[in-house]
Amino acid sequence: MTDQLFGPSDVGFTPEVNLLPHGAADTPDNYVVGQGQIRGGSNPELKPARSKAYTVGVIWSPKAHRGFSAELTYWKVKEKDVVGVIAAQTILQSVEDLGPNSPYIRNLPNGQPNPAYTGNRASAVSYDVRVEGFGDDGTPITAPGQVANNIDSVYMTRPLVNIATQDASGFDFTLKHKFEQGAYKFHLSSNFAYWKDYTFDGEKLAGRATVTAGTIPRWSNYTLLTVSRGGWQGFIGNRYIPKTFAPDETASGKTHAEAYDSVDVGIGYMFSDRGPRFLRGMKISFSAENLTQHEAAAAAGHVFGVQRGHRDVRSDRPEVPREGRLEVLIGVTRRPARRWRTRRPAQGSAALFWGW
Repeated sequence: MTDQLFGPSDVGFTPEVNLLPHGAADTPDNYVVGQGQIRGGSNPELKPARSKAYTVGVIWSPKAHRGFSAELTYWKVKEKDVVGVIAAQTILQSVEDLGPNSPYIRNLPNGQPNPAYTGNRASAVSYDVRVEGFGDDGTPITAPGQVANNIDSVYMTRPLVNIATQDASGFDFTLKHKFEQGAYKFHLSSNFAYWKDYTFDGEKLAGRATVTAGTIPRWSNYTLLTVSRGGWQGFIGNRYIPKTFAPDETASGKTHAEAYDSVDVGIGYMFSDRGPRFLRGMKISFSAENLTQHEAAAAAGHVFGVQRGHRDVRSDRPEVPREGRLEVLIGVTRRPARRWRTRRPAQGSAALFWGW
């Protein structure tokens, strides 16, 4: 947090932007792709973000079906004064369309204050977009249409700000079943995540693929089967995300981001405490994620990405690779000397839990 308040400014290239030149027809061939220069980072006037989180749930573990359990959780998160940045795409398209009257330009070319400026005018930290240099070293924007076709010479200043408020809520439903077959132990679990609501600065995002937050499907599922025998353990998992409404996609005429599914596999071996001392508790694992190499959810040429976007109110949720590529992971870990155990309800009982 100290770096956000007083740390040095970051200087580099903007993320790749896809800009529609001022006055051009909104067709795919007219968009200009490129990167400008960006300076941003600390802001000593940031306020601390504040949040409240509530969780309540129930776990059912019937005695008649040993090893089986069902868990239903309701969660709700409220956050105020979220610290973040306005997307470079948003700022540069605004300056391209509005010129010096954009809310991201502090002063007009004549030096007078811009009435449309969105930042804190009393602050020394401000948004700015210029040509051929940052701040006083650059040339002011004087009219619309000076960004898209001159993107390599555009210099943007973008500080961290208290950007918005967000509210989110939803349900998690998990089924688990453990059983043994001879020398093999099986653990099957399936999690269904449902977004009841997600509002960011007044914009409804749950069940939508948007520029603001990426793809937030109304529901998703991850099913995992783990098989173990002795020190060996293997798994196979499947993640499914249904097609999602994409209101920001206008150029192609498509209305939804496509459905997405991927398969993950892995195998590992954990050495027992009976072997050589340097191997005790060591685990060697190999895994391949997105084995089918399916593409993440997209609408036409605009990849919104199966992710929570720039603010993730549910960071424990598994991420999905944005690109349709196979990811192979090899790891070596060592079990800690002391193991902490989580108490679970006894078989044949139900448990209620809550948190805040």
